[in-house]
Amino acid sequence: MRQQSELCSIPIDLIHRGRYQPRRNFDPVALESMADSILEVGLTTPIAVFEVDGGYELISGERRWRACQIAGLTKIDAVVRSKVEDQVLALVSLIDNTQVEALDLFEQAAHFKKLSDEFGYRHEHIAKLCSGTGRKIGREWVTNLIRMLDLENEIRDLILDDDEWLKPSHGRTLLSLKGDARLHHARLCNRHRWSVQTLEKKVGEFKKLFASKNSKRSRVEDLSRLSEEISEYLCTPCEVSFCAKSMKGEIRVKFYDLDAVQGVLEKMGHVSS
Repeated sequence: MRQQSELCSIPIDLIHRGRYQPRRNFDPVALESMADSILEVGLTTPIAVFEVDGGYELISGERRWRACQIAGLTKIDAVVRSKVEDQVLALVSLIDNTQVEALDLFEQAAHFKKLSDEFGYRHEHIAKLCSGTGRKIGREWVTNLIRMLDLENEIRDLILDDDEWLKPSHGRTLLSLKGDARLHHARLCNRHRWSVQTLEKKVGEFKKLFASKNSKRSRVEDLSRLSEEISEYLCTPCEVSFCAKSMKGEIRVKFYDLDAVQGVLEKMGHVSS
């Protein structure tokens, strides 16, 4: 029977990633660099695992485990524990990743939500745990981060991509919209590089125009006014329609000859060659 905690050299191929490991993306360049270092000076810090049927499950040290695989090692030094409670696994994974700032925004949010939903941790408690790793955050920050999980994958990808304009602060503003309206405003914000203040203004205008508390008559009047303004600008009859239920709309442009079409295109910024 293995002792409660024991340092061993164990086969790498018998190790499985931790079930509560929140991290999904690993920098391949950083892993290659770590692998080179391990080949040169060895593994300076053992990983931590616990025994499961037919092998071991990681508690901490997944980056080191992956780097050792890249380095071609067949065994790895590990602190082997006989048993670990699920709650401890989740907390160790959080602290281990937070210390090296390994998690992206939404990986952190998903792990915070798991701690809250599965283990009953209050948001202020999670904030204190993270603060213990050197990060100064509060309950409100944890709550807002978990809410970001409501964002569509397309918006998440824009926020995580350093080459795109959208930032987490934009994402928090977009949470007040839903469905197609949220995606539409996210794309516009990213394309036109709106500031958070501009996005807040656009979202406010949109909600004011199509909020559910507005009467149907008021909405029809607003659409009629928009139709008139667009018609006047394009110099041709136009009709704006909108379905509040699906949050979709369309603009119909009428014309009576090709010259009118050319005029509309020029008004929209298209210059024929």
